[in-house]
Order: sequence, then C-alpha cells, then structure tokens
Amino acid sequence: MSKLTTKGKKGQPTEQELEAARLEEERKRIEEEKRLEEARRKEVRELPTGLLLLLTEWAVEEGWKQPNPKNFFFDNIKSVFESRGILENFEDVDIWVLADFHTRNLVFAKKDLELDDKRATILMNIFWRMITFKNPLYEKKIEGYKDMDIKERCDLFIGKTLDTDFEELKRVILMHSNDQPPAIKAFEIGEVKSILDYCKASYFNHYTLFKYTLFSKQPKEEKKIEKRIEFPEPCPPLSEGQYTEVRSAAQQEEEKAEVNKQMTSL
Repeated sequence: MSKLTTKGKKGQPTEQELEAARLEEERKRIEEEKRLEEARRKEVRELPTGLLLLLTEWAVEEGWKQPNPKNFFFDNIKSVFESRGILENFEDVDIWVLADFHTRNLVFAKKDLELDDKRATILMNIFWRMITFKNPLYEKKIEGYKDMDIKERCDLFIGKTLDTDFEELKRVILMHSNDQPPAIKAFEIGEVKSILDYCKASYFNHYTLFKYTLFSKQPKEEKKIEKRIEFPEPCPPLSEGQYTEVRSAAQQEEEKAEVNKQMTSL
C-alpha cells in the first residue's frame, strides 16, 4: 500500500491545503444558511387576509423565552421601525409603551389562551393593528413631526377614533376565525369571545390614554426658569458666644407664680 502523500506538485496546493479550503467553504456555506434563515424569520410579511405581521413568529417565540420580554420587544420594535424608515416618527417613550403593550398581550396569548407561536403571532399583530390602523406614523417618515404643535398632530389622526378602531378589530377578528378564503381560521368561537373581552378591558377602556400617549400627545416643550435661592448667613463660632442662663420649665413656673402673687397683693 502506498502512503498518502501530502506534497503537491510544483505550483499546486497540498492535500492539507485543499482540505482546509474545503472546510472553510463549508463553514461559509453554513453561516450563510443561518443568516438567510434568521433574515427569513425576522422578515415582515403579509398574510392572505391582509394582516401585516410586524411582529414575526420568531419575535414571539424569542420574547416568550426572555426573562424580561419588555426589553426584548423594545429592541425588536426599534429594529422593525428602522427597517421601514419610520423610526424618527417615534421617541423612546413611545417604543417603551408599545413594548409593554406587546408584553401584556404575549402573556394573554400564551398563558391565558395557551396559543402556539403561530396563532399567538397572529393575535398579537391583530392587537397591534388597532394602533397602526389609520395611523400615519406607520405609513412613512413624517418630516418635522416632532416639531409640530398639538393641533397639527391631532389633524394627522382625524380619522382615528374608538369607533373606527373597534370596527377594524371586528373585521380582522372575523377574517381570522372562519375558513372561507382568503380568511384563516386561527381562533375558535370561545377564543374570539375571550379576545374581545380582553381588548375591551386592555385597550378600549383606556382608549383616551392610548390616544394621548401614542397618537396625539403634547409635543415636548422646554422652558428655562431662573430661581434665586437665598442661603442663611453662617453661624459664628461657639467661642464667640455669650453665656445665657438656662432655666428649667419648673423654675420658670415658680417665677410666674411669684409674680402673680405679688400682683394680687397690690
């Protein structure tokens, strides 16, 4: 049996070099497949029902694993907004409110309804749809939005009301609770009732709060106020103090009694 040589012909790579190159190509291929898979899982897509999945199944799955889902959703929402070119429409406080909104909805979907990741993703995007519906902040970057006064901001949301949001919720829920195409039957009748009750308690009963927090809140206004603070004069050292006789309360009472006695004798 002839030995396997590691020497290559002049100008040609050795067997070790060929093996190293092959392993490097394999490593790159695996990394690329992982990258594409991650991009696919994070990709925002639209269901046949027209529901836009801004919150992906990957985000729901990962969020449920986190010890602090709110922090995870904050980063995820910022990433989604940045990829859609609308991040400048929002301040960090807006994103924290949304992160808290998603966290509460995730607990309801996974713990209360015991939904799998796929159905939980649909439900959480239905909830988000109530906020994005007739909301120009999600359509495109609005130049100068943060500098608008309160009236200009309110004018942008002229068509967004509690009634329009509720009608949209009913429409979207119907599209995901029957099997007539293009509808998708993601929820049963009993689940639909629980979902509507939850929406009423968590969103519609607090609609004014959501409105002024996320839709037409007062823009930031910085005011400079000057105040003069007067400090007391420093106390002189004790060494410069004068002795003052300190009398007890009992002694003072005796003196008062003696004065009164003398006054009555007059």
